[in-house]
Amino acid sequence: MVMEFSFQGLTDALDGVTGGLTSTGTPKAADAAKQRIAACLPSVSDARESGTADADADDRGAEARDEAAAAEEEEEEKLIAYSDEPTELYKLLKDGDWSGVIRWAQKNPIEAKTWIVEKNTDGTTRWELLPLHLACENQPPVEVIEALLA
Repeated sequence: MVMEFSFQGLTDALDGVTGGLTSTGTPKAADAAKQRIAACLPSVSDARESGTADADADDRGAEARDEAAAAEEEEEEKLIAYSDEPTELYKLLKDGDWSGVIRWAQKNPIEAKTWIVEKNTDGTTRWELLPLHLACENQPPVEVIEALLA
């Protein structure tokens, strides 16, 4: 039995994986790529059963690609500060100054949404995190988490 179906959706998804998981990629980019792949897998299963690609699966693949494109666009707009010149909020978190973190986050909420990035000597990303991630590593009071999420 010869199966006739297009692997275009799966190819697009794999392109998303390689494009989304670069050295500057983030969890959002990776999640978007995973969504693309998940959307394509039903079309492969359907094709095995029926011998043709399922139109609904193709639609799901297109929707996943649209969502991934939106996530990538948002990715380009993310706020970044580097670990060698961190935000004041990051410094307060590193010092464990919880009351200072709460006050600063309330006055400067944009810093709670700013990714802190550390680069390797070759320019690749070593790590990146949000202030929330750093806070959680140090088991802060719940009020700190609430201030960072506000």
